[in-house]
Amino acid sequence: MSAATPTTDNPVNPQTTVEQTQSQDPAALEALSPEEERFVNYLFDENMNRTRAYMRIFPNSSYDAAKSSASRMLSKANVKAEVARRLEEEAMSAEEALARLARIARGSMLPFLKKGPDGFVYMNLNDPEAEQYMFLVKEMEAKRQRRIIGSGDATEEWEDEWVKVKLYSSYEANIDILKLHGKFTKKVDLTTGGQPLPAVDHEAFDQSMKAFTNAIISLIEQDDSPKPES
Repeated sequence: MSAATPTTDNPVNPQTTVEQTQSQDPAALEALSPEEERFVNYLFDENMNRTRAYMRIFPNSSYDAAKSSASRMLSKANVKAEVARRLEEEAMSAEEALARLARIARGSMLPFLKKGPDGFVYMNLNDPEAEQYMFLVKEMEAKRQRRIIGSGDATEEWEDEWVKVKLYSSYEANIDILKLHGKFTKKVDLTTGGQPLPAVDHEAFDQSMKAFTNAIISLIEQDDSPKPES
């Protein structure tokens, strides 16, 4: 069974940028059909591989037919605009990144440590409070070992569980924040003879993110991975 061909094509220039797509009146763009919405969803699920995304909708389609139909689907202005919107929506702003860094800077082992009635301190990752701070965990390694003690009728089997947890460094996060606020070191631009670096240009940052989004869309429009062997 061949892939279904979209019933309405609205091809745009492959070089269309996010700015050009977004400059169109949203009301002028057709709402996504159920098929188009599924295609966009699968596009993100399949790491931006348009052919595999299309074959999720039409699993009986041949690879070549799906590749061609997916290209036509992605050329539609409304589909491309939705992909760009979701890419920008998923991007992390500078403010959000700083907020996440601040939570790490304020982090400690306390949410993961519990003190028993006997005064023994142990780690409990299943505690509701600990679960709220799992984002602080950078690495975790668990090991379980069984051992036999004694012999004959006095034989006993023991099971030891060892857990090693490493958190993101609170110290490094604090240093990074101090640097961002210009309180820790004075950054200078060596290319201008030691002049202070300019403040962060948020407008330039937004433009960079749009350029990044355009680059991703451009990659999607290019050829996908090689055709799988039959």
